[in-house]
Amino acid sequence: MNRPHGPSRLVRLLAFAALLAAIVAGSEAIAPPRAAVAQPGSAYTLERVVVAPQLDGILGVVHAGDGSGRLFLVRQLGQVYIVQNGARLATPFLDATDFLGTAAGEQGLLGIAFHPAYASNGRFFIAYSGRRPSEAECNGDIQPMNTFAEVRVSATNPNLADPSTRRVILEICDFASNHNGGGLAFGPDRFLYIGTGDGGGSYDPRANGQDRSVLLGKILRIDVDGTDPGLQYRIPSSNPFVGQAGIRAEIWAYGLRNPWRLTFDRATGDLWIADVGQDRREEINFQPASDAGGRNYGWDVLEGTLCHEPPNGCASLAFGMTAPVVEYAHDAAGGCSITGGYVYRGAAYGVLRGRYFYGDFCSGRIWSLPPGSFTPKEELVATVGVTTFGEDEAGELYVADSGGADAGVYRLAARPMVGGDANGDGALTSVDALCILRQTGGFAASAPCPLPLAFGDISRNGVVDATDALCVLRRIGGFASTPNCPNP
Repeated sequence: MNRPHGPSRLVRLLAFAALLAAIVAGSEAIAPPRAAVAQPGSAYTLERVVVAPQLDGILGVVHAGDGSGRLFLVRQLGQVYIVQNGARLATPFLDATDFLGTAAGEQGLLGIAFHPAYASNGRFFIAYSGRRPSEAECNGDIQPMNTFAEVRVSATNPNLADPSTRRVILEICDFASNHNGGGLAFGPDRFLYIGTGDGGGSYDPRANGQDRSVLLGKILRIDVDGTDPGLQYRIPSSNPFVGQAGIRAEIWAYGLRNPWRLTFDRATGDLWIADVGQDRREEINFQPASDAGGRNYGWDVLEGTLCHEPPNGCASLAFGMTAPVVEYAHDAAGGCSITGGYVYRGAAYGVLRGRYFYGDFCSGRIWSLPPGSFTPKEELVATVGVTTFGEDEAGELYVADSGGADAGVYRLAARPMVGGDANGDGALTSVDALCILRQTGGFAASAPCPLPLAFGDISRNGVVDATDALCVLRRIGGFASTPNCPNP
């Protein structure tokens, strides 16, 4: 338990802190170099908050923005479940299985977005693999159509949607079962942004990424609060290709292979797009809030910054295309399939605020990009598959694993201090001692001390205090274990 400190003890603590700060300033000689990778010294971990052995295939973790604090879990097989007060409700919020043409492979229920005014209008939107068209409808292509629909919440129960209110707003013909995108997000302009894949197969066989007469391989931008003639939505007049012959006016950006996912920074309105590569590069694309749209992100002329079609000498074709801000290779240091995340805007870890998080499905690596920089920092290597990221109303971040024994939802959390490693870098240095003093003195967690106070009672006297900081210094100096400072 915590013990009160008298004035004389406080004076001694402050004096000790000053002395320790001076030691830290010249600590290079005794401090081993900081680990170059996150493991085993990651300051953060994933803390399972929803065990989901019967919820394999979680592809989305979102909130409704209605002040309820609920999380909504999107399951590929067609259900949307609510997590409220830490518990998953047994009855799904929405069961869309009757809407789905299939839920195999990369198809199924793929995304959800709640209207900015959901608290008052009860409207939300889903992306899914819908009905199979006739051959005449789609020129012989009979894959389930990429479908986007509006649904409303029940008039009598806020934890249930009303499937009878479903209204299809857009269907896109498709020719293969993969690369379906399915990301949905409302921008700060209150328009709905939709991520579509290039139609599938391999190597973009129909060159849809660069074909602006089709809606595949694009980011679309539509207004769901009105309709244009012949459409179930309105096309914003500010879309970049409005009025241009032969180009679909819904297009906001193009040259994408399979965007997974697209999200807006809730503080700045900037748009982040993670695009899954073919076999060489994974990429992150960034669009500031002030951007007027119309960007060409390169696929399938480019894969990341590499020539793809043609494999060499593509400079003239790539002129004017927008390069990714981050890319990584398909290798042991990167992975094989990018998963886009969110900019952290939570309150739990101030040192992370403003950093964009993303990961790799295959390697489990999770990186962040600091505000104003595109230099990645590896935060941790997860032992779960990074299927999707999520965000709650408070801005805290989540990761979902879609299958196997690790299926569930995990919250990004600080790794507890173990054995005095207070800053979580995997090494015991004088900085750890300073971190203990900062936190016992009531200072908030911040760089270089991002971890909350936990398990720091090295002296085992029942309280985390200056004695523990002194024990850290004793260990660094190679002093033997004593009753007051027992070594682990």
